[in-house]
Amino acid sequence: MNELNGAEKLEIQLPARDAKSLHSYLPEPFGPSDLGIDEPLMCPVHHGLTAEEENDLLNAAVAATNRSHAPYSRNLSGVAIRDTKGRLFAGMYAENAAFNPSLPPLQVALVNMNMAEVPLDEIQEVVLVEKADATISHLQDTQALLEALNPDIPLGYLAL
Repeated sequence: MNELNGAEKLEIQLPARDAKSLHSYLPEPFGPSDLGIDEPLMCPVHHGLTAEEENDLLNAAVAATNRSHAPYSRNLSGVAIRDTKGRLFAGMYAENAAFNPSLPPLQVALVNMNMAEVPLDEIQEVVLVEKADATISHLQDTQALLEALNPDIPLGYLAL
């Protein structure tokens, strides 16, 4: 939570206690600024990646990739999911200083589906987009998770 955009204003409400700032609970926090990183997690960014193909699912995955927060590895990646009703759910890679490997893009997209109360069995297709020159790839873990959910879910892939 210390790495979120606006963490310095975040108030924590615990049962039977007055609200306190996050930093009152973390008197000596460690975060991105300790590593020379100026952009906090969840701040608006756009990395300028584009795809030549016009496809709404692919475009949603590219947009998610452009929102990636990967200041440590620079491994930008994003996922878009289309469900059986045509709705799109996207997720971007989100790194943090305190935990690695952080949140993979498919996990973030699945959280978005869950918040919309869409069951996992309604996944129709998925696209993963990542930087071609990345030092790590989310392709294998994305494939493995989709295989576990339903081996018939098609996965598109684009390295930019």
